[in-house]
Amino acid sequence: PDIKDKVIVQPDSNANDISGHYICEGKENAATYVGAVVIRKLGDCYTVQYVVGLSHTIGIGIRQDNIFAVSWNESSDKRNRYGVNLYKITNGVLTGKWTVFPSNGRLHTETLTPTRKLHPKEIIE
Repeated sequence: PDIKDKVIVQPDSNANDISGHYICEGKENAATYVGAVVIRKLGDCYTVQYVVGLSHTIGIGIRQDNIFAVSWNESSDKRNRYGVNLYKITNGVLTGKWTVFPSNGRLHTETLTPTRKLHPKEIIE
């Protein structure tokens, strides 16, 4: 089944906590990608785990009003990249741009659409 066919669960619009599972859809240069993202609240910040294809990336994010910023690192035996994402939160959906170092300095696009809230056992205390 196509990942887009999953039921989309919108978080409570009054809730400030954006923790949950998301479908990640983006475009890097001419290539599109789809993956999964888990966002977990950790104190005043959030941990963010991205899985796109065979790539597993972890980052740390901060939220201010409807803006969410994430800094991340992707390391493998083939490359080491550092990136930053900046999202706008609208009705629970995060849309934004990102870039990476080293790179050609281009901005790429990405959308995170919520699929479900975290199960209580997934929440970091």
